[in-house]
Amino acid sequence: MSLLAPGWQGFPPQASQSAVLGKPLRAEADAVSDAVGWSTLKPSLLMVRTDGVVRGVAGLIDARGLYVVSRYAVRGNRIDALDYDGQTVKVSLLKVDELSDLALIQRDTAVTGSQAFEPASEIKVGELVYAVLPDGMFRVELSSSELIGVSTERRRTVPVIRIALEQPEQNYETALFVRGFRFYGGLSSVQTELQQSAPTIRDKRYQQGFLNQSQFAPGLLTVGYMTSPTLSSRVVRGFRSPNRVVAHPYLGCICRDSLSGGAELVVVEPGSAAERAGLRVGDVVVRLGDYSVRNQYEYARAMFKQVPNTELRIDFFRQGVRRRATAIVGTLAD
Repeated sequence: MSLLAPGWQGFPPQASQSAVLGKPLRAEADAVSDAVGWSTLKPSLLMVRTDGVVRGVAGLIDARGLYVVSRYAVRGNRIDALDYDGQTVKVSLLKVDELSDLALIQRDTAVTGSQAFEPASEIKVGELVYAVLPDGMFRVELSSSELIGVSTERRRTVPVIRIALEQPEQNYETALFVRGFRFYGGLSSVQTELQQSAPTIRDKRYQQGFLNQSQFAPGLLTVGYMTSPTLSSRVVRGFRSPNRVVAHPYLGCICRDSLSGGAELVVVEPGSAAERAGLRVGDVVVRLGDYSVRNQYEYARAMFKQVPNTELRIDFFRQGVRRRATAIVGTLAD
């Protein structure tokens, strides 16, 4: 069984939840919910509704009544929420961070007696975290270090973590991924992949959630890509700031892999930090600060480590001659 916490008290399950919240599953959920901290987590959570339909779960990040939630949970014209006792709470949408697909909402009153979530500071491959959904909490396993993905909607690079999903039929699109009061992020995508061995989640009792599982031959495994804590922690810090601005580092250029190694600049935006530093289209970047750059993904990974408004040393080749420039890191505007 994969359900590790009961459904929300005071809230009747939706039709889509009925198969998940059957008596055998609910009995197991009740038995293990305290082991994953459900009783302490739920006062810090809200179920978000848009146009009267529950879409996802929001987590408290500030006692002023600020919550982070998947942007896909707040689509619609009318937004409100339910607390863990099933009481309606008025909320308003303040901000959407386009890069992480996380949104900031605020309830109409401050919050007392509830602990706020703090951004996770590190990733451990093989660590178990929990996807918080309106149906309860489901185990997922972190199965990679930080990777670089590409947003299909906006063609932007995004740092992500690959995760193995125990309950693939759930709608993880609006989940929050947590471990205790550590917030890891939201979901970027879900897909089914061919696996060469048994699923990575180690407890054999919890493996029947995988599709077509086989311990002796390749099978299909449902995986997801969660926004990296590197990105999520920056978003939370920005949402907590007085102006609610999330400062993603940006130089103002687009690159591609160079055949000779490095990242070749194909676009340098007018007035950008890159242009002010003297970079041009055709330059091949091979180092950003302390990070070597062998391709466009390493360029993106190095850029996400930077801090806006700080100096960045850039090593690059122009017509075969190695050069160096210094840029002041800018901020990506959504």
